Amino acid sequence: MVAAGYGMGAIVTTFPVASALAGKGLETTLWQFGLLFAVIGFFASQGLRSPHGARVPVHPATHAPAKAVPDVPTRQMLRTPLFRLLFAMMTMMSTSGLMVTSPMATFAKDFGVAGVTVLGMAARPLALTLDRFTNGLTRPLFGWVSDRWGRENTMCFAFALEGVAMALWLLTRENAVLFVLLSGVVFLGWGEIFSLYPSS
Repeated sequence: MVAAGYGMGAIVTTFPVASALAGKGLETTLWQFGLLFAVIGFFASQGLRSPHGARVPVHPATHAPAKAVPDVPTRQMLRTPLFRLLFAMMTMMSTSGLMVTSPMATFAKDFGVAGVTVLGMAARPLALTLDRFTNGLTRPLFGWVSDRWGRENTMCFAFALEGVAMALWLLTRENAVLFVLLSGVVFLGWGEIFSLYPSS
């Protein structure tokens, strides 16, 4: 849910950040929003509490906290083929998403939609806002789906969804409406890695 909150919370800052970048420049914008987020984070953290009635299970013989999963040393984990496979998959999937996130302004300019409006809003900030929404939504959504379909089936579907969306995005790149909508679908298929991989 924290990951979902990140995506949803980023929605409200997309247009203000874009406006500040255009008017004040990068350094001033980073300082202003960095300090703002630090203050909000500090005050929000004051409300964190342990779940009501939560207790750590204790082993009756040793009076030590019981462990549901054996503790595996890092060296042993790194030698596990399954870990290596998961790590390689996670790296490839996270890289594909970051390659879309970072150069979004360049994409919009190259695709010819940088100055186009969709529903009365500039296409790029609107796409970024939708991306934040789907990036936050996908984490609990695909977590729920994976509990019913299984991790492997869910990953296969999500990865295919992202791949198809990216291909269609490139094929229809000059259409501003599809630029916005398909960027959201790309992030819907990408953000789930942050809930599926840690639980694997």
